[in-house]
Amino acid sequence: MKKNFARAEIPHACVSDNGPQFSSHEYSQFASEYGFKPVKSSPYHSKGNGKAESAVKVAKNILKKARHEDPYLALLAYRNTPQQGHKFSPAQRLMNRKLRDITVSVPQQLKPHPVSSTEVVNDIMSRRVRSKQQYDKRASPKPLKSVSQNDQVFVKPNPKNKHKPWIYGEVVKNRGHRSCVVNTAVGLIQ
Repeated sequence: MKKNFARAEIPHACVSDNGPQFSSHEYSQFASEYGFKPVKSSPYHSKGNGKAESAVKVAKNILKKARHEDPYLALLAYRNTPQQGHKFSPAQRLMNRKLRDITVSVPQQLKPHPVSSTEVVNDIMSRRVRSKQQYDKRASPKPLKSVSQNDQVFVKPNPKNKHKPWIYGEVVKNRGHRSCVVNTAVGLIQ
């Protein structure tokens, strides 16, 4: 993480799953020392960390497609290609230019072409608006009820035990948007 923070910047918050490496004392010290807030997504709920799940899916597809070739060239091609619904590639958004790869390109394309940060933000925001409109077409019109301390709830079992019934419990602590700690007959579940 230090290497990535040195390359890009230290984030305000870092979202992770509930893996032991992110629950350790060393990690909380590191977060405190570097001045970012560690945020944990709900366990066994992959949608809780959608950005990371999406990145993993993209990386797996790149590695699968480049199985017999150089995966680094595949990654470079991905970074040079504008994603669906965007005007600019990840490389253009990050470095204001197309990256040189093994395909033949005009030298003029490799020179920096400053892209207005406002234009990039507007491009991203318009994509989000379109995505939300598509999502809202299928989503339930009824908003989900928020949970509070002492509410009685059912907890989905661990995916390894998916054939077992949901577990009944009481909310002990609310940890943010639709994430909480629940006291059940089998102990505390986050």
